[in-house]
Amino acid sequence: MGEGDGVHHKTAVEAAPDASETQRAIQVLLENIRRRRAPVDNSPPAPVDSALDLLRDRAVLSKAREKLLLKSKEKSSLSLDVVFRARISAMIGVLNLFLDSKLSYT
Repeated sequence: MGEGDGVHHKTAVEAAPDASETQRAIQVLLENIRRRRAPVDNSPPAPVDSALDLLRDRAVLSKAREKLLLKSKEKSSLSLDVVFRARISAMIGVLNLFLDSKLSYT
C-alpha cells in the first residue's frame, strides 16, 4: 500500500462512525479535494473520449474523407436525396478543416 493509499484509508476511518458507506466515500472525496489531491478515476473511457481521440488521428480522418469523396462521386450517389448529398459535402468540409496543417483544430 502506497503513501497515498494510507492517507485515503486514514480519512475513511476518520469519517463519522454512523455514516453509511456512500457518505464515507463522499467524505473521503471531499477531504482529498480539500487537501488538493486529485481523485483517482478507474472507470473505462467514455465513448466521447474515444471520439475526441479519433479527431486527432490524421490517418483515419484522411481515409474517412477519401471514402466520402468516392461515395459522393459514385453514379449511384447522384440519385441520392439532395439533403443526404449536402450532409456528405458538409462532412467532407469539416474533415478538411481538421486535416489542414495550417489550422490547429483538435
